[in-house]
Amino acid sequence: MSEGSETVISQTRNPETVKITARLIHWDYLLAVIIFSVVSLQGLTTIHQVGISDDEPYYYGKSKAYLDWFTHLKRGGSFDHVVLDNTFGFDKDYDSHPTLSKLLGAVSYALLKNEMGGFWAFRMAAPFMFGLLLALVYLRAVLAWGRGPALAAVLCTACMPRFFINEHLATTEAPLCLFWFLCAWAFEAATRRRILIPVAGICYGLAMSVKFTGFLLPIPLIIWALVYRRRYLPFLVLSLLTLGPLVFLLLQPHLWDNLWLESIAFLRTSTTRTQWYPILLVFRGKFYENSSPPWYYAPFMVMVTVPAADLALFFLGTIRAAVNRLKDEFAGACLIHFSFLIAITMSPRAPMYDGVRLFLPAFVFLGLIAGNGFSGMVQWVVQKVQTKKLPVPGLPRVIGAVIATALIFSLITPLVKIYPYGLEYYNELIGGVKGARKHGMETAYWWTSVNEDTMNSLNAILPLNAALRFTPTNKEILKLYAELGLLRRDIRITDGNDFDFVLILSRPFWPYRLTFFLQRLGISAKIKGVTDKELDGVPVWVLYKRKE
Repeated sequence: MSEGSETVISQTRNPETVKITARLIHWDYLLAVIIFSVVSLQGLTTIHQVGISDDEPYYYGKSKAYLDWFTHLKRGGSFDHVVLDNTFGFDKDYDSHPTLSKLLGAVSYALLKNEMGGFWAFRMAAPFMFGLLLALVYLRAVLAWGRGPALAAVLCTACMPRFFINEHLATTEAPLCLFWFLCAWAFEAATRRRILIPVAGICYGLAMSVKFTGFLLPIPLIIWALVYRRRYLPFLVLSLLTLGPLVFLLLQPHLWDNLWLESIAFLRTSTTRTQWYPILLVFRGKFYENSSPPWYYAPFMVMVTVPAADLALFFLGTIRAAVNRLKDEFAGACLIHFSFLIAITMSPRAPMYDGVRLFLPAFVFLGLIAGNGFSGMVQWVVQKVQTKKLPVPGLPRVIGAVIATALIFSLITPLVKIYPYGLEYYNELIGGVKGARKHGMETAYWWTSVNEDTMNSLNAILPLNAALRFTPTNKEILKLYAELGLLRRDIRITDGNDFDFVLILSRPFWPYRLTFFLQRLGISAKIKGVTDKELDGVPVWVLYKRKE
């Protein structure tokens, strides 16, 4: 324990469970601010390097519509049902998510559009939330384990390539990870300080307001409380089930006019998503579109998309918690949340596609447990060395520092090597991107691999007034690139057979027969390859030219 800190020992309902908590001091808050600032600055300087994802053009339009509504509140009819429904309502053909992620994008857009340009300002909401999440991860881990494990937890969480890139996209993933973790912390804190019980309910409402997955948050919270702290459980559950829905409803203006029917429609739409919006998935060489992948999809994806060093440290942290018989409340909470988020993917009705993003909050708790494993490993090595009679008194600390440096390097390297194509990352256990393709895995699922560098290539290759198609079809991404000035204005955007060039995302068809691919996409023309972008010898996109 560092100087100036204070140790508080609290006895829980379980007589074997003793919780040792370090009280935060000004240095901890300063480090949290530094973490937030570094991540935010990184976002500000590199936000344009990751390509635009499928969902962002739609969310961008919705965020601007929200802002327009707020800036014209005094005009007549702002609260008419038709206006509220057109502005905030769910698009049942595309987007059934609540408003909060788009509201946060609208705030970022309003604050930064003059400095950064509209879309990049809108996207900056995600890095800000990522920085805040990592700062909170640090503070919470300090309270439970101390500064060393807390810094290790931040590093383990931040450097997972798929998690890192997802947390830089203005979609639902960054806010859900933030508010899920914040609610979990508020709930635990409320068991020690009754005044925080309403805070837990408010945080739950914020998680609910991101996407339907947030509605499930009380389940792992109640499991944790039953294991560790039961005294205030009725009050906490009451707060969750009253304040949570209230916050959710306040943030969904289109529900106000017809609350009951619209709420039922939202729940029905959210729980039947696989029926009305099926998305193709390839998993281990098999196609899934109208059915769920095998129950082990999520555990398998964790095993092959999390860097090997993170996985090893996670298993060490899990073993450490198990050996201690889960007396560590925070370690127990992390394992409960991680296990729950993986378990809910195993239902045949659970929508599963797009890599790991549908259970991304699990990665926050994986990173925390890995950070504790990191600290435990270094401590174990130092203790073992100290038992030896060595001629150099400070040698154990030096060896510990060397081990820590090697671990840090092994955590950072995968992200640095593949950036900015983090969503295409696969680890050594499956043989990298090449091994993943060999085993029938998707090597690209969103358009993030088509980025600013790709636009520069297209501008250099495409002749004047060329007609360009993106496939799978997404005209809105191309339109947005043109609006941002990254794609030449003379290039005509099409989604039909009247194209001169077609850029095909390799979702999920390599090395499947191209003729089958083209038939599925309704392309009847003959084409030939022009250029591509490869990772580990596997194309993530290919540009084709129409044959004469």
